[in-house]
Amino acid sequence: MDLEQIRIVVAVHEHGSTLGASRALPFSRSTIRRRLAALEASLDVSLFERTAAGLAATAAGEVLASRGRELLSERDALADTIRHVGGHPRGSVRVGLPPGMPPAAVVAAQRLLHQRFPGLALSFCITARPPQQLVDRVDVAITFHAESSPLFDFTSIGRIPVRLLASPRYLAAHPPIDTVADIAAHRLLVWSPPGVVAPTHLPRQDGPDVPVQPSLTSDSPFFIRHCGAVGEGLIFAPGRQGDPLEPGPLVPVLPGIIETVVEARLAVAHVSADVPAVREMVRFIVQLAEHGVGLGGPGASL
Repeated sequence: MDLEQIRIVVAVHEHGSTLGASRALPFSRSTIRRRLAALEASLDVSLFERTAAGLAATAAGEVLASRGRELLSERDALADTIRHVGGHPRGSVRVGLPPGMPPAAVVAAQRLLHQRFPGLALSFCITARPPQQLVDRVDVAITFHAESSPLFDFTSIGRIPVRLLASPRYLAAHPPIDTVADIAAHRLLVWSPPGVVAPTHLPRQDGPDVPVQPSLTSDSPFFIRHCGAVGEGLIFAPGRQGDPLEPGPLVPVLPGIIETVVEARLAVAHVSADVPAVREMVRFIVQLAEHGVGLGGPGASL
């Protein structure tokens, strides 16, 4: 078994066919079939079964594809480490970002990283998937997922306030909100962190959580805040006030009563942690966070 055969198994598993794998790899379909058949013969086990939907992995195929992804990631990390010995960080780093970051903030993030690491090629992946499902796709990821993973190390990079907000225009045109009971008379749009079930309660600081039935939920805080800024209703979302990226202002509703915080964490894949470029980038991001600077700039919101 060699790395090319492992790469073929991973590609067939990901694309569900030898045709899809041939489009992702520098091998023809016939070469992939031949190498796959040779591997199955050498192992004396079937790795894929033909179904109406394409090729489905057997139990042995699932194990080989999963372990193969880890092996390929480790191989790439080792190659990057050797390249960087004695030099400045260069090569490529894959960065996972949560959905809903304002485009201008993402642009500012890549500018900051490029200025600090001009020799690096960055690959940004916008995904709601938890880090443990991204081990073959990212080296580092910013995540709101609370779950840990044995494949990643996690570092807190900030606690972000989540508040009940509305536009002044909306508040002026709708019934006043003086108590938590008044929320029920309004349309409610709620940010739900990636991987979290849509909330049925709003967190209350001075009593039991408030049951709600959101009219709209999304894992994109940028989208929810834009809806609030144009007067679609009350919103429960993270971010700072007065964001210049938004079409209008947002003001707190029931401040100090309906609010909470969420933790943003930096996840670093174990297979990439010793790569100099990744190590230096992680150190830089943590330093920015310690000084209250997000990747989008001072006070950047998600």
